[in-house]
Amino acid sequence: MAHTFITCSYCGKREDLEAFRSIKNPLVSKMRNEQMCFDCAYWINWLNAPEPDTIVVSGKLYKLTSSLNLLPLSKTRAKTLQFVVKTGTKEVYATTGMVLRGAIPSRLSQLVPDQYKFITRDEYRRVIGFNAEMCLSKGCFDRYHCLWYRADIAEPDEPWNIIPKDYQIGGENCPSFINKYGFNNNGQHHHLYPYRGNTLECIGHETRTASNE
Repeated sequence: MAHTFITCSYCGKREDLEAFRSIKNPLVSKMRNEQMCFDCAYWINWLNAPEPDTIVVSGKLYKLTSSLNLLPLSKTRAKTLQFVVKTGTKEVYATTGMVLRGAIPSRLSQLVPDQYKFITRDEYRRVIGFNAEMCLSKGCFDRYHCLWYRADIAEPDEPWNIIPKDYQIGGENCPSFINKYGFNNNGQHHHLYPYRGNTLECIGHETRTASNE
């Protein structure tokens, strides 16, 4: 079989167009006309014309077959539920209907950023169960991963300390910690944290805040 190799104009990958000759898909024409590999053609096409009801969660594309919902604690026990947090916010949702469409290549992650991150059932329950506003514990090694931390207030000019390169996220074992970038790196499920009014009580550090202060 003859080969027609191209070098992808986006990622530099070599692709043999002859391997796609029998596939009747507009993406094949895009590959040929714009000199793209199949992966880049697929994701660039999705970026320009997203499939309805699809969302990017923790580096993967999912099709929603049921809506994202804010469920009360009493309705979060079903094993089929999956939980997500909207990137850059404290908005959390639960759903039973997410179908995987594909994993986004790392080289395209900046073009197709996460819209949501997966969180655990325990983390979802803690977010909706306690309406805490923020934490200002600038000495905590987990602070930049923590959903509650406000670096713009606690460290407006420069970092208060240096976090070791080999530090394992979650190592502070703070009961309040929720990783805003998704599942905790150490895989631990934290217990419910001490809570008084609107105050976060994080163990082991000197500065904690309450919304009424």
